[in-house]
Amino acid sequence: MSSEEEGSQQLGGQVIVTPEIIQDVCEWLDLKMGTGRYTFGLAFELAYHMVARFYHVHLIYDEIGILEGTDPRSSRTKDTAPFEKPPLLGLWHKHHFQPYFIGKNLRNELNYSFNKSIKKCIGSKGEDFAGILSYDLSIGAYRDRSDRMELTGQWIVFEKDIKDKNYYLSLGEHRDRKDDVLLRKKVTRYKIIDILIPVNIYTARK
Repeated sequence: MSSEEEGSQQLGGQVIVTPEIIQDVCEWLDLKMGTGRYTFGLAFELAYHMVARFYHVHLIYDEIGILEGTDPRSSRTKDTAPFEKPPLLGLWHKHHFQPYFIGKNLRNELNYSFNKSIKKCIGSKGEDFAGILSYDLSIGAYRDRSDRMELTGQWIVFEKDIKDKNYYLSLGEHRDRKDDVLLRKKVTRYKIIDILIPVNIYTARK
């Protein structure tokens, strides 16, 4: 049995996160860290998602590794950007892609390229027309967006210190201003908890 299976429990639909699964998450995050650091709150969120299986957490680890320079691959999601308005002003975010976001990415891409796909099919007939169009509106659209590194998803929220090192704070979702207020409050709580509960109680990090 893997450490993930040993530390994960779902009883009657309730997600239970154990110290073992938090330790497993911290070990993965430590592997991805370069000069950055992370909150206990972020580790707990990732542990929750590892148990609940709502997010594929290794896709999040990979994005963090790319930001830290410990993963040589290129990100296929939108580049890092600062939040420009309160209440998240001063924080940064990086998109992490999840499979359930394929539909939204296709919709966004087709808003941009649908007419081009139709023009590409002009002159084709029957099965050729259907084949070209169906490919362009699905696999082709996803490939083009990925190649431009513009895949959208949910957020990894972080801030930069005076030495430009990243402090990974929380996961976030972009929905409306009310959620932004709640996200700011959550980030503040996580930073306070980090003072009270050092992350390295779950890891070998010093």
